[in-house]
Amino acid sequence: MSKQYSNFLQLSQDFKNLFNTNDNYSDFEIICKENNQTSSFQCHKSILSVRSDFFKSLFRSKMKEFQENKITFENVSKNTLESILKFFYTGNIEITSENAFDILLFASKYLIEELIKILSQFIMENCQIENVVDILRISESMDFVEMENYCYNFMCENLNDFSNSVFFYQLEEDQIEKLLEKENWKINDLEVVEALARWGKSKLNFAPDFEKLDREKKELVKNKISDFLDKIRLIDFSQQELQKVYKMGLIEKDLKAKIKNIQAMSGLANQEKRKKLIKEYKQSENPGSLRFKSKFRHGSKILDSQKIKILKEFLNDNEFLEQMQLAFSSENDGFKSESFHQKCDEKGKTLVLIKTMNDFILGGYSKVGWNLKITSQRDPDSFLFSIVNPKKTNPIKLSTIDPSESVIYSFIDDGPNWGAPDLRLNHNMKEISVNLGVRFELPPNIPMSKSSEFLVGSSKEEVVEIEIYCEKI
Repeated sequence: MSKQYSNFLQLSQDFKNLFNTNDNYSDFEIICKENNQTSSFQCHKSILSVRSDFFKSLFRSKMKEFQENKITFENVSKNTLESILKFFYTGNIEITSENAFDILLFASKYLIEELIKILSQFIMENCQIENVVDILRISESMDFVEMENYCYNFMCENLNDFSNSVFFYQLEEDQIEKLLEKENWKINDLEVVEALARWGKSKLNFAPDFEKLDREKKELVKNKISDFLDKIRLIDFSQQELQKVYKMGLIEKDLKAKIKNIQAMSGLANQEKRKKLIKEYKQSENPGSLRFKSKFRHGSKILDSQKIKILKEFLNDNEFLEQMQLAFSSENDGFKSESFHQKCDEKGKTLVLIKTMNDFILGGYSKVGWNLKITSQRDPDSFLFSIVNPKKTNPIKLSTIDPSESVIYSFIDDGPNWGAPDLRLNHNMKEISVNLGVRFELPPNIPMSKSSEFLVGSSKEEVVEIEIYCEKI
């Protein structure tokens, strides 16, 4: 019979006493200097070499420090070095917002991996708007990729508050560019443009009120942020959003007009005209900040830039997003189901956007698409979604309940039909029928008795706008 006992607390205390006692058994001195202040600590080579690869290499190399039994660290405070040495001896360290960066800098320089992990985690957990830029700078200078990514994601998650703070203006141009590349901002694209304008004004030391700037200063701001505007898909902006950007002096009148012309060209008949217009404008001397890689190339009239971003997250299919084209719109093609089938059947992946009389926005996606030759199809990747609903909940994606069941139905007298009863555009597609929970899941905390009310407030609702995007036309 045997039993193992451990007493790590006592062991840690004993080693702490060993560190604190200047006895005859210490065999190495560590000196630190900062601001004309010098401090020294008596240590033990055996402990230092076990706890630090830096000291292990130093002692094995038989360098001058090994021969003299001492080493000096410049620009290191007594408190920083003492905290690190106590960690070597006891495994314990007290980290505060005041000492975290100093300890991390030392740990990074002298390859103390255990401390680097501890400090990085502490700093990320305590990241705030007030210190995120400082953390980012340190992360970049020391090539801490994980912490750097965390900072950019934190900025994106809190971009509304961050971009309205003085700390946003501390970002350098390369950092702004990296932030824009993330494209997971929790504000809409118009607000991003407004934030960029504020950043540009700050860098140019202009007054914060943009409306009071004269034309010359607005032009300077525009030039300052022109490269960043190329990251923004202006072609996805609504006409109201474009007008605001134009009034700020950030785009020219002719660019606004060309975007409007391109957005107006939807449907199969206009595809060649759109391609020609885009090609001509891209070849012009100064195409400005129009991005033609828009995932909604015609400019959706149902979704603004922020809602487009939400829908892209739901889809999570970059290939489809790049390939899809507007195949049907109620504005151009009317509301008859026959027109829908004529333009959208056998076109592969299909996305349907619906706006109702009460400004609710919803729709669905099918990977297999519709086909009158096949009445019902399995489609486990299909889903419904709500972006604006009567409950005023956050946008939500509703997946299939049973992947083995048929969920996509094609009838000549119906428009897009998911689950037969779950969501259906009727023959006159100016009316939508809703009965969630049969083939597609219900939202959390919504009972079956209320399933018809979640999307549009009742089992039927008048439709005012439809846009249908297909993989191929």
